[in-house]
Amino acid sequence: MPTRKGRLSDIPAIAKLHVHSWQRCYPSFLPKDFLANLDIEKQKQRHRRYMTGNTDYLVMIENEQCLGLASYGTPRSNSRIADIEIYTIYTNSHHLGQGIGTALLECMIE
Repeated sequence: MPTRKGRLSDIPAIAKLHVHSWQRCYPSFLPKDFLANLDIEKQKQRHRRYMTGNTDYLVMIENEQCLGLASYGTPRSNSRIADIEIYTIYTNSHHLGQGIGTALLECMIE
């Protein structure tokens, strides 16, 4: 599957993957009410703000569905031990184990 730079038109799919990933991955860490009330519309606004700012996105999109997402940018810490900081890597739960996370990581490194 091809990995490419994220576009503003990808934001609806990115926001949906973000919310569903949190709901799938964090039920033992975060309150159920918090996870149930995650709002895709708010995530769209958040990702639009980040994407038009200093955050870079890589995505794998298939049939308008985001199979994988990575965001990265300038390290937020003053102790710069790397040129970039990885902010997020998410994969669609139906596509786990297919190398999507690895492909996203390799693209960020390049």
